[in-house]
Amino acid sequence: MLVKAKKPHSLAETVVLPVCIEIVKIMISQEAAKEIEKIPASAETISRRINDIKSTLIEKLRVSGVFALEVDESTDISGHAHLISNVRYIDGCELKEDFLFCLPLSNHTTVKKYLK
Repeated sequence: MLVKAKKPHSLAETVVLPVCIEIVKIMISQEAAKEIEKIPASAETISRRINDIKSTLIEKLRVSGVFALEVDESTDISGHAHLISNVRYIDGCELKEDFLFCLPLSNHTTVKKYLK
């Protein structure tokens, strides 16, 4: 959720986890809260998990051998342009679709610069 909201990973460790621990302590028990404290939530751990997800997706694309890229320019409600990409591929017997990236585009740039 932090990544989707474009918030720093450090919030997981400094805000989200402490709030979860407090909620569990109040709603369930101190023992349950101690179990929540064991959840790894450092920025390094989250960054490592993101890289794991990336590596897994790359491997799925290699195994599939066939995939389709969708790349589009979009403007958000504040008027900033972004280059957005999704990929569709076969995973086993299923057609899957995953988000690849969203890059901000500068005011004086064409998409060709980003596709080199």
